Amino acid sequence: MDEQRFSLESDSKVDAGKKPVRLLVVDDNPNNLLITSKLSQYLGYDAETTNNGVDALSLLKDKPFDIVLMDVRMAPMNGIEAAQKIRSGEAGDHNAKAYIIAVTAHALQGDKEKCLSSGMDDYLSKPLTLDRLQDSLNRARSRLSLD
Repeated sequence: MDEQRFSLESDSKVDAGKKPVRLLVVDDNPNNLLITSKLSQYLGYDAETTNNGVDALSLLKDKPFDIVLMDVRMAPMNGIEAAQKIRSGEAGDHNAKAYIIAVTAHALQGDKEKCLSSGMDDYLSKPLTLDRLQDSLNRARSRLSLD
């Protein structure tokens, strides 16, 4: 892990030519929260973090975010419920169209469809890889016309 941490800190892929993106990472597992935010930073994103759906909605009400990386299984509010509330405008009209990416260990048949039908835009199964995260964030940037 120390070698990977050194690599992530010393060899960042920040692209100064891209528009800044407001990114929120939501996960109740502190290790997953750290890994996802560090991978996002390595890819050039300045991520804010929180550890549950309730706090995510509170943060989203206060400021706009372009992309939300949302764990699915959390308490007291899971990612599915949080995504539905975001889409309904409960996180502010400015976030109702945020690109929501499910990040979950749920990889059974039907899990992806359940996430997408709740209003999430994309689905990543854990463990995350840098390439899959980058591909998903690139899809988000393209959809939001942020490139």
